[in-house]
Amino acid sequence: MKAEGLSIKGFQTPLLVQANQFRQCAAPMLQILHEKGREHWMCVFSEHDSCVYVYDSLNAEILTETVENLCRIVPPSQESTVTVRLMNAQRQRNSTDCGIYACDFMERLARGEQVDGVTFDSAQLRPHFISCLRDKKVTPFPVLRVTYAFRKGVLKQIFVDLVCVCHKPWMGELVVECSGCNKYFHPNCLHGTRMHQLITTFLQFPMQCTW
Repeated sequence: MKAEGLSIKGFQTPLLVQANQFRQCAAPMLQILHEKGREHWMCVFSEHDSCVYVYDSLNAEILTETVENLCRIVPPSQESTVTVRLMNAQRQRNSTDCGIYACDFMERLARGEQVDGVTFDSAQLRPHFISCLRDKKVTPFPVLRVTYAFRKGVLKQIFVDLVCVCHKPWMGELVVECSGCNKYFHPNCLHGTRMHQLITTFLQFPMQCTW
């Protein structure tokens, strides 16, 4: 799909999550993520940098691991909060189809089509995916029906506060506020800077950064 010249960014190898090496991608962005905690695949999509949609065939929860991976991909912006929305996508019927559903969701979103309310033909998903690999061309996955009247689009929504130059979600760890820009920073991320010296040596407040 990346080779087809789509204007959507992302499409990074999910293996990068193991080394925390995802590159930041400005919206619009599509990405398949792998959660190590529950050995699970999902698809994420953003139309703008302050909101990310999660398409998960388990429709369970938005885990901390998912949020941390999203914050590695979403670039810093003027917004200090990222909205993460768990969308109502089709559920898998077993414990092994999460990967193929993540591919289905990605293909449909890349074409500008909605995923919520879509019922894929589960029996034909894997054969279709094999044919796409064989032909080296991604074509629409088989769909049984599209119904928008009886499904709630957003199952859950959370707001993630981002802090520091590392652009990570705040999880209750120690941060200090800059009186110049009113942003919060991890002391360890400021190593070698004037602000870090004030924190570790003099503990003088208020402090001002140069960002």
